[in-house]
Amino acid sequence: MRLYTRALLAAVAVAAVACGDNTPTSSLAPSDAPARITNGTPTGTSYGSVGNLFVDEDNDGDWDWRCSGTLISATVFLTAGHCYEEGATYYVTFAPVALPVSEPLSANTSLISSTTAYLHPDYRFPYNDMAVVILPAGSTTGITPTPLAPEGYLVDVKSEGAWGQKTATVVGYGTASFGQGPYYTQNDAVRRYADLKLISFNAYYLQLKNNAVKAGMTGACYGDSGGPVLIDGYLVGVTSWVLPAGCHGISGYSRVDTESAIDFLSEFVAID
Repeated sequence: MRLYTRALLAAVAVAAVACGDNTPTSSLAPSDAPARITNGTPTGTSYGSVGNLFVDEDNDGDWDWRCSGTLISATVFLTAGHCYEEGATYYVTFAPVALPVSEPLSANTSLISSTTAYLHPDYRFPYNDMAVVILPAGSTTGITPTPLAPEGYLVDVKSEGAWGQKTATVVGYGTASFGQGPYYTQNDAVRRYADLKLISFNAYYLQLKNNAVKAGMTGACYGDSGGPVLIDGYLVGVTSWVLPAGCHGISGYSRVDTESAIDFLSEFVAID
């Protein structure tokens, strides 16, 4: 099932839109236009643990949708649950620009491939929206994994005070600008980052101000799904949804510092 269809179903169910990418312009080559995530800044070699995930749903050598994700150990790549598809082949690149890419993907030596992935057992979009792809040993040499936040980290951050003045950094390969209707006006798969203001959190996800696109401000959008939200160097959440569909209101990130998330992730990586 195509992720765009999933996004529409999710929008009907919870008034939120999943941030994966399989858009009509998904094969656009990198652009020389101004930098955005939307409206973010290209990372260059910074945030090198954040990668682009190509999902080949039917194993025909062509990618069906794109997401983002983060290396959290030498072999574990964390992404969104709605980017997972049972039986798919996954291809990861940590290059600062992920498109264009030659197909069939299996013949592309610049990509890391895997058929081993696990979905959070309690995933029900938008709750527990996370999955991991297990990469081959030795395939990520030279890339430093991003540490996961310890349990209750966001509670501790809020207890420090001045919550409304704090920001978090989001990173991803998603849409750089959003046009009218379903068409994306700059979908170049450049890894970008942006700093967003904290709004609130609940038992499942963190919410950030996503004042993007027409307002000229920064925010997450389609294709950023699975990418990290970072506070003080810790990965605290996984990009999950935006509201409304134009990516210019609020963005949601599945918390990784909850008991449920840690129970799942600790099967694959040590958490302090």
